[in-house]
Amino acid sequence: IQNGLIAAGGNGQGNGINQLDSPYGLYVDDDDDQTVYVADSSNHRIVKWKKGAANGQVVVGGNGKGSGAHQLSYPLDVIVDKERDSLIISEFENSRGVRWPRRNGTSGETIISNIGNCLALTMDENGSLYVTDYSKHEVRRYQRGESEGTVVAGGNGKGNRLDQLTNPLYVFFDRDHSVYVSENVNNRVTKWMEGAKEGIVVAGGQGQGNGLTQLNHPRGGVVDQLGTVYVTDCGNDRIMRWPKGATQGSVIVGGNGRGGQSSQLSCPIGLSFDRYGNLYVVEHSYEIIFNEFAASYKSSSGMFTTMALRSYPNDTFDNAYELLIRILNYDTEKQSKVDAYGRCAHEHELLTGKRVLDLACGHGLYTRELKALNCDYILGVDISSEMIKLANDIEYQEPKGIEYQVADAKQLKPPETLFDLVTAFYLLCYARTRDELLEMAGSIHTQLAVTYEQVFKESGFKIFQWIPFQCDPRASNKELYDQFLQCPNGIGIIATK
Repeated sequence: IQNGLIAAGGNGQGNGINQLDSPYGLYVDDDDDQTVYVADSSNHRIVKWKKGAANGQVVVGGNGKGSGAHQLSYPLDVIVDKERDSLIISEFENSRGVRWPRRNGTSGETIISNIGNCLALTMDENGSLYVTDYSKHEVRRYQRGESEGTVVAGGNGKGNRLDQLTNPLYVFFDRDHSVYVSENVNNRVTKWMEGAKEGIVVAGGQGQGNGLTQLNHPRGGVVDQLGTVYVTDCGNDRIMRWPKGATQGSVIVGGNGRGGQSSQLSCPIGLSFDRYGNLYVVEHSYEIIFNEFAASYKSSSGMFTTMALRSYPNDTFDNAYELLIRILNYDTEKQSKVDAYGRCAHEHELLTGKRVLDLACGHGLYTRELKALNCDYILGVDISSEMIKLANDIEYQEPKGIEYQVADAKQLKPPETLFDLVTAFYLLCYARTRDELLEMAGSIHTQLAVTYEQVFKESGFKIFQWIPFQCDPRASNKELYDQFLQCPNGIGIIATK
């Protein structure tokens, strides 16, 4: 295949009826003259494009981002259920799969809920749905009427063993109901035969790279009747074909550098064939989104940094406020403070093998810096779904093995495994009252396993004592200091060897 034709979009990033914004999955309807349905993620809609049409038609959503029955929130994949003449859509932010009438639908119904991070889905001839869960590292099959589903791939924690998945993205299957899964971090496609406890590597699996034996952040894929696997190799801007049993693949589209020429691709994501063997590819360029956002972020005038380790004097909650807050207040001209911390942590291997929780992570700027310090696991959390969407976009493009989650720092759920360290940039400044800050403190307390006392004792200190914040007595009875002392932002520690 040498050159491609635009089937949908191609008129720049936007929300016009001839535009797309961060498209992901697609479905080609052979029974309707190769009509294409596209998950137009950042426009929170599904757009239908007739063959040869200059404009698309919004058939689902388009009513703003939200969780209402008439809305979508970052849809990432779409398929057609012809038996019920409906569309089935995966929603990343709402963590659900929804069904909408295919024609003249004004609202949808939730058919699968409480999926960790619902990325992609597909359906077999029996009407069973297969759904990838990016954060739980598994693929589940939901037979008609099921609400829990059955794990058919992964489900054994994150990892690169053959019985594990790491951040599965897309799922597809063959006529024998074997499931094929593309993995973002492991840079491979694995095949899981029906009932199998582990998968078989059928593409990639030789580390990240651009060789013919390698993949670089694979995304969507299909398998034909001969068992040949076709997969989008996003990081290499190409489509690869891997015959059954082959130890290396071949490039069939792209591989000519990233760009907008007809012989080039720009981070291909979704993939599909029509009945005539025509290949359809969704291209998703991350650079535009990332660079625009980074420029606006760097224009900020200042930020707060918080490093917290779990500890409460006398194990009570009364002093949570005083304990939690160890604030370094600096502006962007003093960025070296963060750089110095990073160098110190790297040189002394402070985070090696540790579990880290980064609160108020935004689009993951410091989360990625922390991951580079060799921590074993890091979770980025932010209350803004838009920020988490940006963070995930960057993670898909340049995976570091980071997980992201939309959550309120005041209402964190206790994790299965506690964290060794919590970091936060631009978090505590959002507490409007002392009570809100106490909520943050109490919530963070549920996440941490390490205490200050433990750290000091392991360092050889025998006597450890908390002392209250003290202020110069000459400043007393002044309004500013009186207000400050009502909510002091630090405490003292006496430690003796």
